[in-house]
Amino acid sequence: MGLAGRLRAPFANPWILSGVVLVFSAALVGTFIWLGSNAGSNSARDEAGTRADGEERLAFVTSSSAAVTPVVRDADSGVGPEATPTEASVAASSKPEPGIKPTRVSTPPEFVASQEIVPATVEAKPRVVEASPVGEIRRFEGHGGPVNSVAVSRDARRVLSGSADETIRLWDVDTGRELQKIQAHSKGVDCVAMSGDGRLGLSVGNDRTLKLWDLERGEKLRDFAYDGEGEDVVALSPDASMALSAGWEGRVRLWDVRTGKPIRVFEGHTNAVNDVTFTPDGRRALSSSDDLTARLWDVGTGRELCRFEGHTGYVHCVAMTPYGLHVLTGSGGRMSGRNMVTNRDTGARLWDPTTGKQVRKLIASRIFVNCLAISPDGRRVLSTHGGALVASEGGTIAGAFGGSDGQVHLWDLESGKELKAFDGHGEAVLCVAFLGDGRRAISASVDSTIRLWGLPE
Repeated sequence: MGLAGRLRAPFANPWILSGVVLVFSAALVGTFIWLGSNAGSNSARDEAGTRADGEERLAFVTSSSAAVTPVVRDADSGVGPEATPTEASVAASSKPEPGIKPTRVSTPPEFVASQEIVPATVEAKPRVVEASPVGEIRRFEGHGGPVNSVAVSRDARRVLSGSADETIRLWDVDTGRELQKIQAHSKGVDCVAMSGDGRLGLSVGNDRTLKLWDLERGEKLRDFAYDGEGEDVVALSPDASMALSAGWEGRVRLWDVRTGKPIRVFEGHTNAVNDVTFTPDGRRALSSSDDLTARLWDVGTGRELCRFEGHTGYVHCVAMTPYGLHVLTGSGGRMSGRNMVTNRDTGARLWDPTTGKQVRKLIASRIFVNCLAISPDGRRVLSTHGGALVASEGGTIAGAFGGSDGQVHLWDLESGKELKAFDGHGEAVLCVAFLGDGRRAISASVDSTIRLWGLPE
């Protein structure tokens, strides 16, 4: 029998044929049921996938729209044309966490959406604190003389102070407790600076010495050796790798903090330098002087990038807004012959760092401005006024008490409107700073106290 006959022979029996038909029918029905259920599960998976894709796209749009808008800076000057008209509008669009330096993001959105962004430098974030009462919260007492300078840690937990009593002291912000007392100099301490993490402190004294401290242990790490008439202002870079110092000679020195050795000197001022600071990115430095100018320097080369001219009184303090859009200076007083005129050009001015031109006068005051601080979001300014005014001009040193209101003043940077004046210090307030949360401020006074203030929203 051939192959075809073997295949057909069984189906000649009707019983066998009926059984085969039943089996085939059952198999066919089972196949349809399986196909239907599989199609349903595939449809559910497709629907779930569509929802997931939609959610992913929504998340991408949300994360992209909330991304920080970088400030593009010129390669030479470090500052560029304003992408937005005011510091406040930049802060409103990017909403950075208080006290955290904005990070330039140059990666494409696709990468940002799919990858975790790891910052190049990990910085301590300030704690989220409950709203403080407006006014004096706490005072820090213990110094035996005028407190000339204060500095705050980035996380708003620690305050470092320097006093005419020759000591520097570390304080706990939340309790007011003194954590360290260091006999730092053989004469009064003129200025202090502190690293963002609160571990390192820098001090300069009337004994013409500049010192670096381990604040956790209360131990000196090194001296910075220099020759000259003496320094009386200092600053630390944002990463605490470099330091600035300046004083009567009119020169600004840049130091390597790790070695204690000088890196370079910024030459140009023709009279005493009253204040120095780094810009928020650490690539530039600012200085203000009795030569009636403030200047912007390139840290890498020592080159003068911009000069701010227009004050008719000594320029006592200088600061840059967090996004680098403006420079703020405070001034007042000037020698006239051998006499000190204390009411000359008493106020603050706002400048464009790309052109050196004045934007506007910001603070009108009857008493000279001795200290300025800008809030972490760049929207508000603190100022203190008055105290002893000492200057050197043409080899003549003269001093006078320019009066003082004993207050800390809070201003709106955009409008120039005064928001609040805080009373409490019994004598001239010499230094003021915002805490990293932007809701509180710290001040130091001739009355030997340090005070913590709650600011209005």
